[in-house]
Amino acid sequence: MEDKEEPFEVDQVSGGDFSITAVSLLGTTIRSDCNDNESLVLKVSPPEEDGAVVQSRDSVAVTEYAQKCPCIDKSDGGDAWLAAFMVMIITLTIASEFSTFGIYYVEYTNYFIVSKASIGWIKGIQTLAGGCFGLFGGTFVKIYGCRRAAFLGTFCSFVGMLTASLSPHIHILYITQGIVLGIGLNVMNISAGVIIQLHFIKNPVLGSGVAFMGFTIGSIISPIFISTLLDVYGVRGTLLIHSAIIAHGMPASLLLRTPKTKMSEPDADRLKQPLSVQVKEELCNFALLKDAKFCLLALGGLLLHYTISTFVNHMPGRAVFYGMTRSRAAYLQPVISTSSMFSRMASTLFANYKRVNKLIFFCVVVWFVAIGSLSYGFITDLDIMVIPPIIFGLGMGGSTTVFLVVLVRLVGIDQLPKALGFYTIATSVGLSAGPPLSGIIFDRTHNYDIPFMLASGICMCGNVLFIIVMVLHRRGKYTARTQTVTS
Repeated sequence: MEDKEEPFEVDQVSGGDFSITAVSLLGTTIRSDCNDNESLVLKVSPPEEDGAVVQSRDSVAVTEYAQKCPCIDKSDGGDAWLAAFMVMIITLTIASEFSTFGIYYVEYTNYFIVSKASIGWIKGIQTLAGGCFGLFGGTFVKIYGCRRAAFLGTFCSFVGMLTASLSPHIHILYITQGIVLGIGLNVMNISAGVIIQLHFIKNPVLGSGVAFMGFTIGSIISPIFISTLLDVYGVRGTLLIHSAIIAHGMPASLLLRTPKTKMSEPDADRLKQPLSVQVKEELCNFALLKDAKFCLLALGGLLLHYTISTFVNHMPGRAVFYGMTRSRAAYLQPVISTSSMFSRMASTLFANYKRVNKLIFFCVVVWFVAIGSLSYGFITDLDIMVIPPIIFGLGMGGSTTVFLVVLVRLVGIDQLPKALGFYTIATSVGLSAGPPLSGIIFDRTHNYDIPFMLASGICMCGNVLFIIVMVLHRRGKYTARTQTVTS
């Protein structure tokens, strides 16, 4: 539950075409109209010695901020919903790759006649390459904006999947479907996350829920569609068609419009500086790594995504191992996606209430991921093998819906691109380790239950770290409020 803040009065402040007089709660968001009836988002700061200071959401004094950007586009308006639907298309193309590698996993083993560990390194290299590029991806988004970054990321993903269709050997896939595709998907994902949080101020959970519904839709239709294409066109033809599906993200990315906030305006001015200077400034900024809460969150995300990667990529293989046909196993992924879709809708409605603590909600839904993985490791009956994916989908859908809101609460909107870059690096380690390590365990033991049980235990450890982050965050809010009252 959110803590109630103490109110205080703010004097009238003027700057350029802007003026405001307000009485608000400490730290809450208020709004005032500019002369052209555009809305400006503000936050109220504690009073200082020389009087109360009104700050923008990027902590810049109003008088200075108004000179740079007198008015800000209305949040949650038409541009916001256009961005949400375009991000839905982009995330659909991302999900078409993420949710179908388990199908490719089974087919590659027979097509290239190699071990499961060798196939698992494709996904491992893909996520590791994307994660290592995460820091550059966040910097690129902050300097050039979400539109350019999303377009170039989609183009890179298209080229990676297209060249994968021409690969004669499994080692070539390590470069094409691994490195090239991984970098492109990473930039697309960061751009999508940042643009939604910039647009949606009133209802960030609702915006994220609608925008990232593309992950759910893509995960429902893609496995069955790709499995059908493999039966008709084979591996190379399917990869070629899949590259065309990913290419649909390019026109969608061109319709993304960054709102006029301090984050966008000064970065547009920075284009006049040499690129090397901009990149050096951003890459040398490691202030977030000094934040204990963020570091624990990133480490917990690493453990959580190890479980997600293991479950999603090895779930069809385990079903086939116990006698299920590949076509029938392809329907298990849509079960996860359908469950995730209902979880996203429920999470969007429930977590959108201001009195719901987003961190507590996030910790609760992560337990479903651990329970789903653990139960799948015990079930061998093909008729009830559908139950663990349902539980797993509930946890995955709920956690991904509220995560960006949690991250903004911890680091702030101004640090979001950098935070996503660091967080992506951490989670990529877990995502890249899941498929090959689980494949190695299976090759050595010929037991497909151990990888899922191990993944469940790792996820539980990650959730313990999330709970610690929640406790530290609440303690920090209480300390700040106490200091404000005493001063």
